[in-house]
Amino acid sequence: MPRKPRYLHELVICGALVWVKDRLAIVLGIRRASRLHTALKTYFVRKAAGREVVGLFAAPSLGLLAALVDECCDPTVCEYAPVHTGGLLVPAATGATWPLDEASAGSGLEDAVLSQQWQDDLSRADGTLDWKPLAGAARAMIASLGR
Repeated sequence: MPRKPRYLHELVICGALVWVKDRLAIVLGIRRASRLHTALKTYFVRKAAGREVVGLFAAPSLGLLAALVDECCDPTVCEYAPVHTGGLLVPAATGATWPLDEASAGSGLEDAVLSQQWQDDLSRADGTLDWKPLAGAARAMIASLGR
């Protein structure tokens, strides 16, 4: 068994800087922050009841996906679908620049649209996306943090 880290250093998830202590890192199965960017997966997330859109997330594990979803709603009521190749496109010029500065009016993604592949995936009524409950991962994360 690898040595338990004291602290997991900076993680960059969806452009946000997150400081995570050792327990959460172990729960989520993260060994080294430097390997995180290569293991990210992308997910569409919606609320199971009513299929209300929650968002588009990038995370290296379902546990961390649940933690990210928890920033805006209860992940135990959500479901996720792994996303295939695609992206968000900015169709017109924007005044925003990256990195963002305090004078920026927005992120530059306010008018973003889905790439054709993602639009097709979300528009198909034939069940192309494989939606799964996020509740199990959310409960496991919460239980492990409580130990």
